[in-house]
Amino acid sequence: MALVELDQIAEMALPTLPDWAIAHMIFNSVVGHWLRNPFTTVIAEGPGNESEVNAVLAQVPDAASVVTVVLTSSFELAFSRAQADPTRGISRDHQFLFSVFQSWERNMPYIAHDLLIDTGSASVDESVAAIQAALRRSRR
Repeated sequence: MALVELDQIAEMALPTLPDWAIAHMIFNSVVGHWLRNPFTTVIAEGPGNESEVNAVLAQVPDAASVVTVVLTSSFELAFSRAQADPTRGISRDHQFLFSVFQSWERNMPYIAHDLLIDTGSASVDESVAAIQAALRRSRR
């Protein structure tokens, strides 16, 4: 299994990252390279709108099985989690996170997904079980 996180890709170039579009381009490329190798699962964490998800999906080889999972929560929960995590950077800023969250709320309905999980109501164990079930279904 490989895990590719958009934020980690971007952090590699901070503070000199000239544009998030570059981070997205590199993220998509890394996801594509992992998918063209013998991994049973590649988790691509970070795309936040339909065009970003589609750019990742464009990297997927034809034979690959794809499960798109959308995770969401209330802004209040997301902000409290950001405040509690000392590793978080700008997402700990209320105004920044609120603007990101507003964009997410506008864009989320347009992301085609196999599974939608509200992390405010589903436990970690419930979320993992739902994702595992979706993965099993996709591999039949």
